[in-house]
Amino acid sequence: MRQVGDPTFLPGGDEDVVGAPGNTVFEFEAVGEGETTIVLHYVREWEDVEPEQVHEETITVGSE
Repeated sequence: MRQVGDPTFLPGGDEDVVGAPGNTVFEFEAVGEGETTIVLHYVREWEDVEPEQVHEETITVGSE
């Protein structure tokens, strides 16, 4: 797997409000068959603390 492009933020509320909710979309492309794990850490870049959330997803790519 490889990431395609940069993450995109999709606002879920009032864009003019600091801290407004939304979703960040990541796009990945398979570069071959096999299995891999993607781990995403929800962090604030300016804070030196453990991630608030961690999401792990195992992806399997194979031929049919």
